[in-house]
Amino acid sequence: MYQCDKRPGVSLATIGTRNLVGVVPPLVTGANSGLGRAITEELAVRLHCARVVMACRPKPTPGETPAEEVRVQLRCCNTLVWFLLLLCHHHDSQVAAIITAKARAAGSSCVVEVVPLELADARETEENVRKMARDGLPRFHVVFLNAGVAMGKYLVTPQGFEYTIGINYVGNFVLVRTLLECDLLCTPNRHDGQYPRIVGVASEAHRIAPPLFKCIHGLHKPTPLTVANSMTAYGTSKLLLLAFLGELRRRHPNVTVCALCPGAMATNIAHTAPRGFLWAVRLMMWAFFKEPDHAALPVVRLARLPVAGAATGVVYRYMFAEADVRDDARDPGLCRLLWDTTVELLRANKEHYLTLR
Repeated sequence: MYQCDKRPGVSLATIGTRNLVGVVPPLVTGANSGLGRAITEELAVRLHCARVVMACRPKPTPGETPAEEVRVQLRCCNTLVWFLLLLCHHHDSQVAAIITAKARAAGSSCVVEVVPLELADARETEENVRKMARDGLPRFHVVFLNAGVAMGKYLVTPQGFEYTIGINYVGNFVLVRTLLECDLLCTPNRHDGQYPRIVGVASEAHRIAPPLFKCIHGLHKPTPLTVANSMTAYGTSKLLLLAFLGELRRRHPNVTVCALCPGAMATNIAHTAPRGFLWAVRLMMWAFFKEPDHAALPVVRLARLPVAGAATGVVYRYMFAEADVRDDARDPGLCRLLWDTTVELLRANKEHYLTLR
């Protein structure tokens, strides 16, 4: 189900022939900050895409305090300035305007659009996607499943999932299912090998998660979250995401599915951590982690990597290197069980969820 692309002569560091520049736009979730913003900028400014759609949450994550836009077009060379700017969250429309301005300065005519997407509530996720269809958005060629959180305190979604799992896994599950149901992925072209593509931002942290079978049966029994077990919860959410992507590839062979861990980077992903712990995390990020601009490169290159359509399984990479996922994330029986269990749990929350066919 998962595979390493080991064809002789293929190097992800040098290859980039798949067309992302046409009129069919890519969709980037969590695009208002961090890695999502860097991916959007890479697509709009350096690859000169004609159109990019930023999917951003309509309201802040609990515990996040929005700040005024301060970065403008500054490239943070000074590490102290960069560290201070790391504390800020940028308004979606301002981010889109800044990226558009940078694209114009680079000679690109890219149009950057912002659409609301709330992944913490399955009902809102489906409503947001259906609104995209009603508003006449074109079908997406590539969908970057980038949005994610690493919670530092215990919260549950309206459907009863722990917040980390609710956003990183369940939200993406509902998003992709509704995109397929609303026919918002482009039609496969078997003549030139162009298939719609899902690119999931995973993490090597999936290796520290409990066994997948245990994770599946604990979906509806959220464990109280503490600083001590928050990383395990994050790894669990990424393990579930990888298993879902594997099952997605099996059920929808005309969709190319890729996943990768972009490596450790400095973002606001842990903004809900307790204040004292948060400052320690940000100091560590400032000292040791790379900026999102660098982490975006392997993500975008994976989206451009030529793969052989329906004959290919899920491609997984750690940054630029070939890698593989945990054995239980490749088990077809467990992946199928996860899919069916998620559907059952969402259907059980009819007052919070619309429909799931």
